[in-house]
Amino acid sequence: MANKNSKHAIACTRTKVYKVSVDFHGIRRRRKEINMSQTDAAKLAGWTQQRWAEIENGKRLDPRLSTLEAVANVLRCSVIDLLKESK
Repeated sequence: MANKNSKHAIACTRTKVYKVSVDFHGIRRRRKEINMSQTDAAKLAGWTQQRWAEIENGKRLDPRLSTLEAVANVLRCSVIDLLKESK
């Protein structure tokens, strides 16, 4: 469950509830690890390079699962890899 204006979401397991947020710097780090440019990543996601850059910089408040799934698919990782626990 995510608030439209928040970078945070709630993730639940059967025994614990976590407050999580998107690890925007981790998205950039992962993209660089696989030697992919923002332009190439954006093309694979079907987006503009500007939109990809906004996501990496945390300027696009778009915590929808479909967005995270698209990013994870391009970066060849899981959605969980794109999240970090918030304190």
